[in-house]
Amino acid sequence: MEMAMRLPVTVAGALMPDGCAGYGLPIGGVLATTEDVVIPYAVGKDIGCRMSLTILDAEADYLEKYHDRAVEALINNTAFGLDGLLPFKSYHPLFDRTEFRDIPILKKLREKAFRQLGSSGKGNHFVDLCEVELPSNNRLSIPEGRYVGILSHSGSRGLGASIADYYTEIAKETCRLPRQAGPFAWLSLKSEAGQEYWKCMEIAGEYSAVKHECIHYNVAKAL
Repeated sequence: MEMAMRLPVTVAGALMPDGCAGYGLPIGGVLATTEDVVIPYAVGKDIGCRMSLTILDAEADYLEKYHDRAVEALINNTAFGLDGLLPFKSYHPLFDRTEFRDIPILKKLREKAFRQLGSSGKGNHFVDLCEVELPSNNRLSIPEGRYVGILSHSGSRGLGASIADYYTEIAKETCRLPRQAGPFAWLSLKSEAGQEYWKCMEIAGEYSAVKHECIHYNVAKAL
């Protein structure tokens, strides 16, 4: 974080209470740069990493009644680890987007990202079944009660990581920094590479959301 604060394009920065070591910036690090500048390695690798919750139309005692089946639904419809893939393929119209044809790095990564749909990668990512307690007058307009929920945590998997690495190398070619600060090389968003990176980031963020959709659909369907 101290290194990032010394960059000539840095305007301000902050480290959140949950800050810990990451790639480039710490996880929980926030960096504001001058206008039209982006640092791919500071943005990070796991683009759009998020939590997602689906509340099922089933009361909480469902998990006790059908515990073994619930565990089986999770095991058969989720996958973890660098090589973790589901035994079946999912589909989503995201992969019909023109960016996957027009941008070379996305074209190269399309098939791998397609295979990883519905999987969660490694680290602290998870898929679990939980109990969700909703009070009366909740913002979801669901009747008060205790329900079964599907809760997941993951991001953009290999797609986001490859995008970060690829554009960091391009940034290093045009932005010469001391060796220790090398990963913080930046791109101008007015440049062709900067515009391309921005489009890739949007795709990676949508891909993260789509992955959660597939996970929740597959598990809910099995349940």
